[in-house]
Amino acid sequence: MNWEALGAIGETLGAVAVLITLGYLAIQVRQSTQAMKASALRSVQDVVALTEKNERYIAYLMKAQRGEPLTAEERAHMVERFLTIMRTFERIWQEHQLGAVSRHQFEQHLDLLRWAMSTREPRCMWEHLSQSFDPGFRAVVDARVLAEKTSTSSLVKAFQALERQVVD
Repeated sequence: MNWEALGAIGETLGAVAVLITLGYLAIQVRQSTQAMKASALRSVQDVVALTEKNERYIAYLMKAQRGEPLTAEERAHMVERFLTIMRTFERIWQEHQLGAVSRHQFEQHLDLLRWAMSTREPRCMWEHLSQSFDPGFRAVVDARVLAEKTSTSSLVKAFQALERQVVD
């Protein structure tokens, strides 16, 4: 066998290796995309779970809105819940930045966040605690949540109706 034949075999083997590598990379990208979408779905499920777990938080907010003093324990629980809620929204914002959460889904989450931040207490907590969040997320909350009036989307209307039922 001469050097030219060995060179041709080497080139063929190199081309096959490149094709195998490209196939492997395509599989890895597909799996990564699926994992990112699954993570985004978990974030949406986390928001639903947070809403279900926040009866006490909502009761404390409503108590504070009525001007009733909160105990130290109630205040601590309120801050802990607020931070948990905001970290969940921050994660959803991060996943939106990565393309795992669609613009439509993100806008729906912003509507929910506007409702959650529509009273004085969460706004005050945000003012004191916002520096612990990503600067990009802070900018979104400040410009798109706090600066805008609460949306009248059906989701927000549903939460406002629920709030009225709890008060009555």
